Formats: sequence, structure tokens, C-alpha cells
Amino acid sequence: MTGSQNSAPSSQPYVPPGAPTPDPNGPPFLTVVLRPGEDPTAVGHRIAGAAASVSQAPQTPQENLPAAIRRRTYRIGLLKGQGVEALRRAQTDPGVMRAYLGEYPGQYPEQ
Repeated sequence: MTGSQNSAPSSQPYVPPGAPTPDPNGPPFLTVVLRPGEDPTAVGHRIAGAAASVSQAPQTPQENLPAAIRRRTYRIGLLKGQGVEALRRAQTDPGVMRAYLGEYPGQYPEQ
């Protein structure tokens, strides 16, 4: 009887196996990969404001990313409703190589 519970509606975003499902309240943070030599706190404040929290993303070696990229990957805390605008600022920030909402690319729509 659990078969109908396992199928997600087609309107739901794709979630890779083992990955957390998107929070229905929106992304709690933005993930950025910084260019070498950039100050993560300064970049985070430019993107999400002076009160933004910035922390290094968890170092998961099973990801197919070089260690140098994982070491330059940070999470910037977001306030509810701030995600899309923060993502736009991150995508145009000269210190950011890559940015996406949540833990993995595509976890949240980039509307």
C-alpha cells in the first residue's frame, strides 16, 4: 500500500538520491564557490547584507569536486524571501565563480 506514497507529483523538483528535499519555505542559504583569494565574509556581506552569516560548506569528499573547489565553497544564510535577489547579486559578484540556492544545484528554482 505504500506504492502510492512513493511517487511524487510531477510538479515537485528532482531530488537526487540521498539528498535533502527542498524546504517548502524556501532556501535557508545560498551556496557559493569563491574565486581564489576572496574573503568569504566580505563576499557574503555584499550578497546578503551586513548581518549575513557565512560558513564553509561541509567538506564531503564523495562529491566529484576537487578539494580546492570544496575548500572555497561557502554557505551564506538567507532571510525568508531573500533567495532569488541574493542569487542574482552572487551571479554578478566578481568574487563568485558559481552560485546556487540550497545544498546542490537545482534544489530550488532560480526564478
